Amino acid sequence: MEKSLAVLKNSSFIKPWLILFGTTGFIFLFSTGFYWVEAGWLTETARQFFSTVCHQFSWRTFAPHDIHMAVCSRCFGIYSGLFVGAVLSPVFFMFGRWWLNYTILFAGIALLLNIADFSGNFIGLWTNTLYSRLITGLLLGLSASMFIVSAILKQIKS
Repeated sequence: MEKSLAVLKNSSFIKPWLILFGTTGFIFLFSTGFYWVEAGWLTETARQFFSTVCHQFSWRTFAPHDIHMAVCSRCFGIYSGLFVGAVLSPVFFMFGRWWLNYTILFAGIALLLNIADFSGNFIGLWTNTLYSRLITGLLLGLSASMFIVSAILKQIKS
């Protein structure tokens, strides 16, 4: 465990991790559409920002306080997962570095779960919900964040 935690003290890991943390944190906050702030221009700016990457259908979007977020529930899950993965990546090292070898597998499983959720709904096997889309998106974002962290570490080693 000591060896695994040593990477966290390495300044060549800290700087990219801080960039990942800050970027994913900003995207996560922006994806909410700042629904808790009573500034319509900010919500509209966030919606415009994500309009090219998310369909933003109102029936697939969380609406706390009757204000729709800037992205659908699946995209919100992905952005949340990216941020949570960045936040938790130092914790992952407490359990060793074994998981670094499986990041592509984790991402593949998460992608397959998203495809299954979409396909099952599309062909009528089940109806997915805001929460099923959120959870599958969260898993995809989390695995993508783990993949990014492993890529950072591979760059540092080379």
